[in-house]
Amino acid sequence: MDKDFKEVEIKSNLELPYTLICIKEGSTQFDLYFKAFDEHQNEYTINAGGVTGTFEIAYSCLGMDCRFECDITIGNLYSFYLQLENVYECLPGIVPIATLENYGSLERSNLTFTFDKKGHVQVNGRFMDKDTQYSSGILFDVSMDAFYNITHMINALKYFFEELKRIQGHSNFY
Repeated sequence: MDKDFKEVEIKSNLELPYTLICIKEGSTQFDLYFKAFDEHQNEYTINAGGVTGTFEIAYSCLGMDCRFECDITIGNLYSFYLQLENVYECLPGIVPIATLENYGSLERSNLTFTFDKKGHVQVNGRFMDKDTQYSSGILFDVSMDAFYNITHMINALKYFFEELKRIQGHSNFY
């Protein structure tokens, strides 16, 4: 670390792990959490690129339970949040899809919400486990009522980004 910039202790109002996305349908439940802020961030890195952290997923279905860190960034999540909010508001000309992807070219994490005109959403997820060098993970498809579940997700994401803006002093999440 550059000695000109002091390390910053991040003081957050978020109760970690913080639930960003929760999908429940029958015996299936998928949760995406913001697990923790990365250590050793300094004034320069926060001002230049924003705070960073780790994300974790939890998935349970028919007796299977798994939890592991996934490969996404705050910038990826922010892009997804904007897409989800726009799709939910049904803006004219908006493609009825919101996608959360990992950074880079490898398909380690992907969560796609595809909306229909009847108020339903098809959710497809693919998450690979960092601890196994991405050799194992989960794949799932869930259908749900968009209007009931999406509002909670948008509100959780909105609060998350408002808190990050407060911590950073700016809203550059990319």
